[in-house]
Order: sequence, then structure tokens, then C-alpha cells
Amino acid sequence: MERSSSEKKTLKVTVVQARDLTGDAAKLNAYAEVSVLDIKGKSIGKSKSTKVLKGKAPKWSDQVEFSVPARTFSGLIVQCWDKRTFRRDGFLGKITIKFNVELLESKDAIDEWYDLSNRGKKGSDNVSGAVHLKIQYGELKKKKSKAVKMPRDEGEPDRPFSDEGHKQLTASKKWDDQNIKLKDSVAVVIGEDSVDYDSDQEDSTYESIRRGPLAAALEKLNKDQKIALTNRNLEFTNNGSSYSSQYVKANVRVTNGKWYFETQMIGSGQLQVGWATDTYDLSGAGDSWMFDTSSSQILRKGANGTAYGERCSYNDVIGCSLDVQNKTICFYKNGRSLGEAWRDVNFQDGVERLVPVIGVNRQGRAKANFGPNMSHSMAAQGFHALHCSLNESDLKDLEKLFNKYKGAGITLESSQEDVGDVIQGDGSLKLQEDLGVTEEDDPLMLIVAWKLNCEIAWEFSRGEWMDGWMLFGCHTMNQIKDKCAEWRREIQNEEAFRNFYFFVFGYLKPDPQAKILLMETAETVWDMLIKPRGWGLYEKWSAFLKAKGQKAVTRDVWQQLLEFIAAYPKNLDNYDETAAWPLLFDEFVEKEKGGEGGGGSDDW
Repeated sequence: MERSSSEKKTLKVTVVQARDLTGDAAKLNAYAEVSVLDIKGKSIGKSKSTKVLKGKAPKWSDQVEFSVPARTFSGLIVQCWDKRTFRRDGFLGKITIKFNVELLESKDAIDEWYDLSNRGKKGSDNVSGAVHLKIQYGELKKKKSKAVKMPRDEGEPDRPFSDEGHKQLTASKKWDDQNIKLKDSVAVVIGEDSVDYDSDQEDSTYESIRRGPLAAALEKLNKDQKIALTNRNLEFTNNGSSYSSQYVKANVRVTNGKWYFETQMIGSGQLQVGWATDTYDLSGAGDSWMFDTSSSQILRKGANGTAYGERCSYNDVIGCSLDVQNKTICFYKNGRSLGEAWRDVNFQDGVERLVPVIGVNRQGRAKANFGPNMSHSMAAQGFHALHCSLNESDLKDLEKLFNKYKGAGITLESSQEDVGDVIQGDGSLKLQEDLGVTEEDDPLMLIVAWKLNCEIAWEFSRGEWMDGWMLFGCHTMNQIKDKCAEWRREIQNEEAFRNFYFFVFGYLKPDPQAKILLMETAETVWDMLIKPRGWGLYEKWSAFLKAKGQKAVTRDVWQQLLEFIAAYPKNLDNYDETAAWPLLFDEFVEKEKGGEGGGGSDDW
């Protein structure tokens, strides 16, 4: 029976234990990392790791799970790492396995020991111990297998080993050459001597939020679609004989961020436009969120529509924005917003991605604009074009810059542990210096963190750096400095400043779960951002907080301070005591009007 491309089952990988890992047993802090591979041997989503244990024979017994479509999932990689060392120094050992997924589903879970390659060195026949894995895809078939003893070194514990199916595991070099061997086998091991690993190079792997060619274009949603693509695959015509619509999708998929593209009807017909999961195929698989511009309806996965917006016609430019984090999609007619269409855009992170989809009915003709020059820019609202203006050489230059600042942040003390693939510490200070930041109250580094959508204060991950500057079209320090100057001007706009100011609270919280910002941090940032804006009561506000011994501020106080400043820019003569201000503001007003103003505020 033909398998649906969206049919998902759970892949369970239990990393039971390892044996004979390379290194000093007394110092080794080992963990295993599991990555799922697609049909081309490329990683799907984020990897998952075991806990860290000491010694050359750690017994993790940790299970990780992935929900993956059968037609997408094809194999996995397991790598063992030493937590004390940099990833660029190489893994302790690695195994790559390709599966016959149908046989894997139909048989018992695999329960095997696998030899690990030695640090991925090209041409090396050495192994670095072994790892015991249990692999199950779908429902477990209950069946007992014979257990035998595997040869062991003196002093090492016995370890179970199932010989059933083990002889089918054959080493080989190339991923695409395994289909013949997989015809009757559950799995084959891909020989690691095909891996070109250079320990002197930085580990530059990261999961980009934008996947696909640098030049965004259209392709058929399904291969059998009666579509003619022209003009660098940015225009298409429905050549089908039936009245039903034919669909195309972008060759770029996204997993996070804010994105915008435009579509224009350049011939007769009806137009549908929106976003879908990359598993969507019109047969019931996947999900989609579309706007039918002729009937002014929105449709979820082709179901009955709901009234939305207004009708659009020939030559109207239809814009479509996606905010992945807030799960929203909005549409625009000639630059004018038609309102929020969807607020429940959900997809399986690590398995599915989102992709623009466009459809026209018989003989209909339309074109897409993925940037960089669109009719109506959404950059001020933080939305990016799907087209990337950088080439491969530019991206290498950008990565060299990242490695430069990452290296500057590695100190003698920190080099004894894995500090992560980030720019931090002295690396951030060096970046700050190169950007021309000389004053302590200069907010530029906060502005850069806002624009690159950074998560951890004063750190830049490789993904944040590469994705961020790529989307802004920067790959040299001069371009980055020019862009920073542009951003300084941008926050003079009230809406942009508000968005930036709101971001800072979450960015500087003491930890992700915290609901407050420490007072010391708040005062420092207010000196940077609020004081220069000339609020007439700023010095009194600051003195009040110090005298009160305020320890922290809530998000409500942080955000409503902007409204408070706008309402009372110079004095408190017209203060409305019935307004719903945070209690801390009431206490401040009471203090300024002669009261005590010191009570027990719930606002810290």
C-alpha cells in the first residue's frame, strides 16, 4: 500500500551505554548525541543528547524520541562527545546508519552494539570503542531474540549482543549506494572513511531557520501538477484541462522568524495564496493556511472557507506575512493590511517546515516576488524576504567573522570545557570595539541582539549570527557597521523603539523562566534608553526607586512605563488616580505629592 508522505510514527532511540571510548577515563565526561537523517542523508531538525557521565564506559540508558514521516526519515547518526573539550576537537566516536524503513517498522526493535569510528578521520580504519543502541520505529513487535556474549577486555563487564541481523550490517562509503543492500536488510552502516573531517576547522553546523537555495523561486507542489514555470521560475501558468486549481510552492522552507512575500495575478483566473507545511500535498497530508482572493475567504487545508478581507482582482499585489513565533498569518492588498487571518499556525518543530504556496485555476497566471525588491516592504515590522542576496563566498566571509569573534572569547580557563558554539565574553567585547562602541551607556549591542533575535544576554550563537546577518544582506564588517547605523536611526521611530524596548526585558531576564528584571539591570538599561529621551521626571523616578530599595520590576511595570511617560512627560499635576496603573506608579506619584510612597508594592 502506498504510504502517505505525512504519515508519522515515533522513532525511539535508547543509547544504553558505550565501551572503550578514547581518552583518560578519570577525566572523560561523555555524552551521546543522536541526529535523524532524511532520504538524502541530511539532518532533520534538532539533535537530542543523553546526560553527561564520567568514564570510558558510561551507562546512560537514555531514550530520545523523534516524530518523523516515513518518507522523510532514512537513517541516524550517533556521536559521542567529551563535555570538557571543544566540538572542533572532534567527537570521541561516531556511527552512521541507514535504514530500510519498511522493514524497520515490520520487525522487532534493533538491539545492537556498533563500533564507533575514531574521531571521523579520513581514511582511518581505527575504531573508538562501541555503543549499544536500541532502535524502534512504530509499534514494537513482541518477539524474543537470542542473546550471546560479546568478547570483552579483562575487567570489563559482560555486555549482551543480539546476533540476529548483525551480519546484515555492511560497511559502505556512500549514502546513495545503499538501496540495493537495503532491499532485504533492515540497516547498513555507512563507512566513516567517506567523511572529510578536519579538526583544525570550526564546527560550523547549525540548524538554519531558512532552508533552501539562496535565490528563492517556485516549484511544482506535486510532480504531476500541470504547471508551466517561466521568468526564472517566478511566474507560472495553470495548463491543466480541468477547472480545478494547480499549485506551486517556494523552494525555501522556514522553521522560525518573520517572513513576507508577494503574489500578483497577471492573467485571468482565481488566486489562492498562503503557507503550508512542507508535507502538504493536496491528498490530505500536511496542513495549509490559504486566502482565496476571488471569494474573499480563508481556507484551512482546503476545507470550507470563512469570510475574510475583501475581493482582489487582476494586478492587485497580495502580500502574505508569517510570524512563526506568534503563529500568525496576515494578508495585504496593495500594501494595506486585511487583518489577521490565522493565529494557530502549528507544525511539528524538527520534523516539518513552512513553505509559501500559491494556486490558480485553469489557464490562470500569476507571479511571486520573494525579494529583495518588493512592492511594499515589511522590514520596519521585522519581516524578512525569502530571497537571500548573499552568495556562497559571502557566507564564508560571514562565517570567518563569527569564528574570529568566537575565538576571541576563548580564554585559558574556559578552554578546558565546552563553552559552546557562541561569541561571548571577550569575543563580545571585541565585536563591540570593532563596531565603534566606546561609551558604557551606548545601547548598540542591545540593538544588534534585538535585530539578530538573540536569546541569551551578551552571546551570539552561530545560528543567530549567520541567519541574522544573512537576512540583512551583510557579510563584511563595513556592511555590518552601516546596518548598525541604520538601526540607530530606526529606533528614533516610536513603534520601532517600543518593539526594541519590549524585547530587552525578555533578553536580560536573569533566566528564561523568570518573570522579573533585576533592579540593577533595569536602572542600567533605563539610563541607556529612557534618560536620553528627555523624560522630565526621570531623575525623580530613579531616586524614588533607590530610596524605596526596589529589588526588581515586573514586565507590566517595564512595558507600561512608556505609557506613563507619554501621559506625564513633565509633571504629575493631572495624574488620574482611578486609572489602572501598576501600584509602583501610584506609590511614585504619592511620594512626589508629599506622601510616604513606600508601602508594600506587589511590583517588587
